[in-house]
Amino acid sequence: ADGLGHGYQVQYRVSGEDPAVLRRFGDLLIKLMMANPNLASINLDWGDPSKIIRLVIDQDRAMALGVSTQSVAQFMQTALSGGTITYLREKNRLIEIQLRGPPDERQRLSLLDNTAIPRGDGTNIPLNQIAHMEYGYEDGILWRRNREPTMTARADIRGSLQPAQVVAQLEPQVEALRQQLPPDYRIEIGGTVEESAKGQNSVNAGMPLFLLVVLTTLM
Repeated sequence: ADGLGHGYQVQYRVSGEDPAVLRRFGDLLIKLMMANPNLASINLDWGDPSKIIRLVIDQDRAMALGVSTQSVAQFMQTALSGGTITYLREKNRLIEIQLRGPPDERQRLSLLDNTAIPRGDGTNIPLNQIAHMEYGYEDGILWRRNREPTMTARADIRGSLQPAQVVAQLEPQVEALRQQLPPDYRIEIGGTVEESAKGQNSVNAGMPLFLLVVLTTLM
């Protein structure tokens, strides 16, 4: 997805190719932001990692037993999520009729090992004869900025200080993190501080022309 969180006054973007590296430095940014009493509502825009299950197929064994990776994937998709097999027309509406496994098998992952996988000759084999499951985590949302994976640590201001003042307080710690970044990774300031800098740069860019016009007019 392309897009980053808006509305938070203090933001730090960590950019690079490896999501695991971004997660590590994003968590470090969150810790140092939480230690600052002037920040509230601190969070990462990728959210918490979600639990996932990977089905790892033994390709040689599956081939020997007459089962393809594609057929296993399609069968498991149908069994767990359901697959449309036909439609029922009711007046001017088409209603999908889906085929899927019974609720008990879909909710109890321990039963997946014994799921009967169809073979080309019409017989079935248990899933655990050709595959095993691995458990892990993955990021639910991966934001990109200019096509590059980017994680943003975000917070609002608590109290009367301005965002630039809080950023100045954090700068030594953030700079220390920058020194630990691998090559081709970077931490950038976002939020209202970045927008303010853009506005100031725009003013500075137009200032020479403005002065020239004023001097010409006076002359």
